[in-house]
Amino acid sequence: MQNVAKINLILEHCTDCPYCRKPEGYAEHFCQHDLKTPGVGVGDGTTIPDFCPFVIQRLERVLKTIQDSGAGTIPKKFINQVERKQKDDPHEKFGADHSWRHIRRVSEIGMDFLEHCVAYGYSSTDTVLKEKLLLQIAAYMHDIGLADSARNHDVHSAALTEKYLANPKVDIDLRDAYTIVHAVANHSDGKEMDSIVDAALILADKLDVTADRIVRVTDKITAECLKIQATEFRLHGKLGKAEGAELRYTVDEGFNLEIFKEWPKAIVIPYRVATEYLGLKDFKFLVNGEEIELKGIIG
Repeated sequence: MQNVAKINLILEHCTDCPYCRKPEGYAEHFCQHDLKTPGVGVGDGTTIPDFCPFVIQRLERVLKTIQDSGAGTIPKKFINQVERKQKDDPHEKFGADHSWRHIRRVSEIGMDFLEHCVAYGYSSTDTVLKEKLLLQIAAYMHDIGLADSARNHDVHSAALTEKYLANPKVDIDLRDAYTIVHAVANHSDGKEMDSIVDAALILADKLDVTADRIVRVTDKITAECLKIQATEFRLHGKLGKAEGAELRYTVDEGFNLEIFKEWPKAIVIPYRVATEYLGLKDFKFLVNGEEIELKGIIG
């Protein structure tokens, strides 16, 4: 853990943690990573538990710094630029919202997925709070590269995110920074889902495709999205052990299912989260309650 002492918490309520000690001569308990007494600190290669108050408060501060930052700083500067582009840039990418509203939706959908993962044993109550914080930070960052270019915006977004998190004023653990940057870099295609944060961000991004997200019709895809009322990704089985997953769409009459041949990622990404990341064999796609054949959509 890098610079964890900056938070300077006294962990009297954390005495069950294996990294919490009351050194001889001290009245309070301290995290071992905060101690400077020779022979007391934790050796290289150890990690602080994800539920440690040091870890949580540290990430909460990073998130609050982003939320409270000025208009000229990353990410607000770039999100505001994206909002301006959405008003008049003809590129098809700007037919769908990528601004503050989308960020909030991605955060909400992603955190709901993480809670769902707790219920089915893919996460735990000990780790989910940290995962939610990492997801929210990544959500703020995932589309900021659109301010530079609509092409390969995930690459641009990851580079800007890395630049922001590398600032010495941003107190974040290097491994947590890597998790965030990796999720941002992979949120378009999900080629490397290494963490549950990766899966949550890309799934949430692909589920936010309802009519509410459409700024203007720029192509066939945005035209059909205007007919989508709601989307949902749900696991099923016994609590603690999932047996399968369902992607559900609620759409208006006249919705053209053929659009998924041009827009396969909308289905392929949830399918890959279910089958590759969560390891489930059973995946169903339902539109207005009717199961849709996946042949021709998923290669």
